[in-house]
Amino acid sequence: MKKLYLVTAIITGILYLDGLLPVAAQQSEFTRVFYDPLPDRSAQVYGAIKTPDGNYLLGGYKDHRPSVIKMDPLGNIIWGRNYSDTTGNIYCLTPTNDAHFILAGNITNYNSTQSELLFIKINQEGDTVWSKLINMGQAASAFFIRQTSDKGFISGGFFEDSSPPDPKSFILKLDSLGNLSWCKGFSSGKYNNTAFAAAELPGGNYILTGSVGNGTGYSSSLLLMKISSLGEIVWSKKQSNSGNYLSTGNDLKVLPDGILCYFTDFTSAMALMKTDTSGNILWSKDVGHEGSYVYSRPGGKMCETAGGGYLLMNSAEMFGPMASLVKVDSNAEPIWAKTAWIIPSIALQTYDGGIIVAGNGPIIGVRMSVTYNPQIGIIKMNASGNSSYCVESNSYLNTPAQATMVTVDLATTIAGIESNFHPSSYNITLDYDTGCIAFKGGMEETALTNPLKIIPNPSSGDLRFEFNTQPRIEINSLIVYNSLGEVILSKYGIKKEEPGINLSFLSNGVYEIMVVAGGRVYSQKVLIIHQ
Repeated sequence: MKKLYLVTAIITGILYLDGLLPVAAQQSEFTRVFYDPLPDRSAQVYGAIKTPDGNYLLGGYKDHRPSVIKMDPLGNIIWGRNYSDTTGNIYCLTPTNDAHFILAGNITNYNSTQSELLFIKINQEGDTVWSKLINMGQAASAFFIRQTSDKGFISGGFFEDSSPPDPKSFILKLDSLGNLSWCKGFSSGKYNNTAFAAAELPGGNYILTGSVGNGTGYSSSLLLMKISSLGEIVWSKKQSNSGNYLSTGNDLKVLPDGILCYFTDFTSAMALMKTDTSGNILWSKDVGHEGSYVYSRPGGKMCETAGGGYLLMNSAEMFGPMASLVKVDSNAEPIWAKTAWIIPSIALQTYDGGIIVAGNGPIIGVRMSVTYNPQIGIIKMNASGNSSYCVESNSYLNTPAQATMVTVDLATTIAGIESNFHPSSYNITLDYDTGCIAFKGGMEETALTNPLKIIPNPSSGDLRFEFNTQPRIEINSLIVYNSLGEVILSKYGIKKEEPGINLSFLSNGVYEIMVVAGGRVYSQKVLIIHQ
């Protein structure tokens, strides 16, 4: 365990910016797990951006309070700040043209249990310049924010409703001082309406992507829509859906000759689509496995890289605690794919041309002190996505996506009541650990064989744990995943007298059991067969 000291971080930052650190250090690979070791403490990250002084801002929460951490290029914390004494999150950040930053997310209302939209402008030191709340009537979250050409901001996300469709998407416009210019809600179907990204078009209109509900079922489709400078719908299209499937738009970029949209296809593939400015498809293709689909947190992101390519990352726990990353060139041809053992939130290219993946831990395989508190995880890779720590090669796709866009009619509402907010801001500190075990699939490999044995295997479900170590390692917690990586069961605070677990309620199939014991993570696949 190591404490993070401000003086060390400042000196490191000065040396880096002045070019006094050796090249190898500037291009270093590393892992970080930031955490609070005290009981019932937590830290998570959802967004990350570069700062003008060569560092990074990480937005999320500390002890369920909206927070921001400033980190130097070597993974040292420069400062950390909470921005409320009530629960909330920072889901996204963006730099401004005056070298400040805008934070967006949500916060619980002091007078109720519902969350309101939260917007805060801070300076380089983390001090608040202005802050605003917007009440959407029920619980709401802002998942993206970007500065516009008039020095204002465009933001969006979702808000809940007591009657279907629930949730509903929204997009809103703030002026340069955070005052609400307009806010529009829109929806279709019964469920799963969420806005995940928007960008300004030449001329002051906006293009938006996200998900839109289909009919009366739980299915939803990729949404792409054009909005005027006053929030009026110019056109709206969705991916045609002939069954009970899920697809969603994650991120987009305005190109000189059209729109590039990163989306999750109905097949759960990571996919790219290029359209003209009227939403007509020019081409589409699946490029990676294990795409994202969530509505209650930001979706996967697309990061532009040096040379005109893009880095795509998923953002979900659907496939277990891992990030899928795919690098494509400017023509959307896949170059490489990687798996990082972290629950991912965002990836971005670093100042030295490498890649940082920020997300939430524990990072599978990191050596660290025993703690079950939610943690922030950072993995730093080189420009090719390689790292000695917690990263493995993966396969990519390069096949046409079966994407057809059709017109969709959206119900619209005027929403949002603005109020000023004066947050209680205070400093935070976190411990960190670093370094990974050698592992495959999360298994400890300090010995020739995994010391954990789950027997009998195959089994009808009545399993017991054995370790070939003396003294016997105490099991602290376990998680059971199905073949899709979905969490089937999690159990904490296991008693010493419990020799195993009964999974006889599960259907026939292969399952992976991840066990935390003695400060390490072990796993084993088991086959459940009912005679």
